[in-house]
Amino acid sequence: FKGNTITKDDMNFILSVKNQEAKPWDYAITKTDMVIRRLQEYEFERKEIYNFDLLEQLLVGGNDNVKLELFFKQLADENITSWKFIDEFIDRTNHINEFIKGLARDWHGMWWYITQQNTITYDRQLHYLCLLLSNIADADIHDYDVNNSMKEYFENHVDILQKLQEQVSAEKITKVLLQLKPCFRELNVEGLQDTQVLDTVCDNDMYKINVFMLNTLIGFKAPALIDDFECQPYTVVVKLGDSPISHYIHKNIKQYVINVVLKQDALKDESEHILELFKRLFENNDDEVVLELVKRETFKVDDISSVLSDFMEDNSDEVKVVWQALLEHGKLEVSWGNIRTYWENYGFDNCINKFITDNVLSLKDADKQCCDDEFISELIKDNLSENVYKILLPELHMNDFNVKLSDIPKDNLGVMVRCRYFAFSIDRFKELRKLDEVLAVKYISLNQNISVKNIDESFMDRKLLRELLVNEDITIHNKNELLRMFAVNYMNAEIAEIMNQAELSITKDIFEVAWNCLELG
Repeated sequence: FKGNTITKDDMNFILSVKNQEAKPWDYAITKTDMVIRRLQEYEFERKEIYNFDLLEQLLVGGNDNVKLELFFKQLADENITSWKFIDEFIDRTNHINEFIKGLARDWHGMWWYITQQNTITYDRQLHYLCLLLSNIADADIHDYDVNNSMKEYFENHVDILQKLQEQVSAEKITKVLLQLKPCFRELNVEGLQDTQVLDTVCDNDMYKINVFMLNTLIGFKAPALIDDFECQPYTVVVKLGDSPISHYIHKNIKQYVINVVLKQDALKDESEHILELFKRLFENNDDEVVLELVKRETFKVDDISSVLSDFMEDNSDEVKVVWQALLEHGKLEVSWGNIRTYWENYGFDNCINKFITDNVLSLKDADKQCCDDEFISELIKDNLSENVYKILLPELHMNDFNVKLSDIPKDNLGVMVRCRYFAFSIDRFKELRKLDEVLAVKYISLNQNISVKNIDESFMDRKLLRELLVNEDITIHNKNELLRMFAVNYMNAEIAEIMNQAELSITKDIFEVAWNCLELG
């Protein structure tokens, strides 16, 4: 071999290809360009063609592109030998970008193949990913995301953006993200040098709504709010204002509440923001989530009518359940105004009755301006306990008491009589006597001065006279008056004995009638 001809070693390589007797990949070739010329195109489809010097020469501009293309196609066959050659060559070549571009052009599944090899370390995979991303056109990225392998790789590695920035420009990473649209469950951003990348993730909703991601992104976008995020996760969203984060959350509000808000231990969102959150959830028919928030949030509603009243007409039953939850979990200010509002919509039921019972002492001293006659009359006819009525009725005065006594539960009526809730009248006594004789006598005794003056023959009888004369609450003066008016007509031996034992004042007529009764007796 003389002059510009190939060397003996070069010729041996050519013969090894032709005879399909492979030489080592690092076998030295001197006249590489001439060796390439002597080899036929079909021979570039054989594994024996694998040689580092030969491929390096092919990558130099001006070489036979057909033979290089055949070389690339063979390397892209996903054969383990081909991959080993690629993995060694990539660390030796001076034309890495040309190599990756050519290989990727013929092998769209290259990244998929890499991710399926357990022997390739994470750092080595990242090296290939950076090379691939740097050498393919932005518009072609989807072509290399075979089986979502690239998108999922981004999603499954929390430090992916940190790692990529070491070898890939922020502009390129941004374009890749916009093409792949990954959805990060977790992401470490410490040391991320260019905010453009994280802005892209944040502004294009490329994340799962969970505590970790929201904590990361709010800390990035609004660091002044991050200290409040744990205890006020929704108030922080409101304070973010018109931002991509708040828009994304509001589009997925139920998911945010379940995955973020309810994951916190001590919730103390501002009351006005909680009520706004209730409305958003109700608009999405997520009333069950509202109930969970009522339990978990630390807040108090001043006015129950501010809670979901806009939904009352079409969702009355659902709103009732929420209002009841407010009552049951102590999330409503104790006031007659709130009780009246509940009553106007749902009447008195077990839930509002328990609320009244549990807070009876507070209600005793609370403002009662809203308690008109209609409301009080319905409360009187309710089934609260006797002890509750004993506390409340003396404080709840009606301007015009016109409730039928027969409509009032017997225990309630007893409380009303004993606290002299309504004034004495003959008609009311007659009505009361039909319901309860003992209570009627009590009614007279508690109002004895006026009742004795108004008693007449129309409702007096011997039994009533006896009851009044033995009643310890009736004064001697009033008993004497009763004797004077009715003793002659209703005297019998028992009344005469009572009269005598009580040493009541009697007239001659009364004495004679009594004496006769005793003689007959």
